Amino acid sequence: MAGLLFVLTMAIPAQAQAIIEGGTVIVPSGPTPSPWNVGGTLIVGNADTGTLIVQNDGDVSSDQAIIGNSAGSRGEVAVTGTGSTWTTNGNQLTVGSGGVGQLSILGGGVVSSSQGSLGTLGNSEGKVIVQDAGSQWANTGELLIAVRGSGSVAVADGGSVSSVGGSIGHLAGSVGAITVTGPGSVWMNSDRVFVGNFGNGSLEISESGTVSNAAGYIGNQADSIGTVTVTGLGSSWNNGELNVGRSGAGTLTIVNSGSVSSSTGIIGTNAGSSGAVAVDGSGSTWTNAFNLLVGSGGAGTLDIRNGGVVTNNSGYVGAQIGSSGTVTVDGVGSQWSNAGSLTIGNFGTGALTIANGGIVSADSGLSLGLNGGQGTVNIGAAAGNGPVAAGMLSAPSVGLDAASSSLVFNHTDTNYLFAPTLLGSGTVRHLAGTTTPPATVIRLVAPRLSPVALLSLKAR
Repeated sequence: MAGLLFVLTMAIPAQAQAIIEGGTVIVPSGPTPSPWNVGGTLIVGNADTGTLIVQNDGDVSSDQAIIGNSAGSRGEVAVTGTGSTWTTNGNQLTVGSGGVGQLSILGGGVVSSSQGSLGTLGNSEGKVIVQDAGSQWANTGELLIAVRGSGSVAVADGGSVSSVGGSIGHLAGSVGAITVTGPGSVWMNSDRVFVGNFGNGSLEISESGTVSNAAGYIGNQADSIGTVTVTGLGSSWNNGELNVGRSGAGTLTIVNSGSVSSSTGIIGTNAGSSGAVAVDGSGSTWTNAFNLLVGSGGAGTLDIRNGGVVTNNSGYVGAQIGSSGTVTVDGVGSQWSNAGSLTIGNFGTGALTIANGGIVSADSGLSLGLNGGQGTVNIGAAAGNGPVAAGMLSAPSVGLDAASSSLVFNHTDTNYLFAPTLLGSGTVRHLAGTTTPPATVIRLVAPRLSPVALLSLKAR
């Protein structure tokens, strides 16, 4: 096995390159006092195994740094304890270039670099652990988790990671993951985060962890797969615009009182994309400052169940030509609140189901089938399914604006009051339950009000 490929002296002069291989270097120690300044590249595990430990206020600086450089190599670096630091002098830090690399930042240790890259080549693997209060990995550039290989980052127990932006599953064939767990654990970005850029990426925020970024993209490029889970009270993901399935496949799950915020939310953004969002359980929330689009150019689904809450200004389901959107609001306490208008089928195809005590509000009214689109609203269950308890639609009016639009009552309630004013030329279908109709019906074409509906609607 190869030995250390550099000579350590008490002065530790700056060197053009330093390679740790076939052994362990501890800073500070007898042969390697602190600070240790490597004037060039520091490689830990070049073709074999190498280990670097920075502890007890140790200070290491280098230019570019690589942990696990070549195929078959394994490099490990631990920066542990308050006052222990490793700085790459504004250069890149690579964990798993061609081999296997691991970086552990523990007990208040601090690592600083420009761009951080994990798993850069096809068979490489990079792993980073940032754990304990005061432990930090500060990147002045981007953080790329799995460039072409595999990469994972775990931020826990008050650890902190910062970067300009992030990409998880950066290039095709890569698999990347990051978890942010525990109170005080954060990943802070000043720019965009891609979860599944061209590859496969996942982000999990739990137990009061926090992630923030200027914009979020889950399943960014065609054939990419992105998955985000936000779970637990105090766990939060704060975005500008949030795309779930931009051109690939994206999934967002908000459970157990987790929260997500964004300026605008888009599910299924571009043609060929698919996006799915589930907001499940009391205290689970998705808050949008502006609009929410479900099926913008692709296919989008939104499920709000068991007390989950989604809020936005205006909502659009099936928002562009060729798009499709489906929203289900199911269960007592489940709410979708639109401070503006709500449109089901605007150019595209949209469906909304409100069941089992779920509530949908549209303060400026609900429209079905605008601009050649097709919209359906189901109170209870969709046609063809068995009836279930109704949900509530709170809106001043419901416009059946296209002949292809329909309002379906398929519920089990014995005295369901439908209060919004009905207008337009679409179809009302009453399949099950007893419904008290609105006091005002404007321009509803009689032949499109089916005989079943006329027999079943309870007169006011």
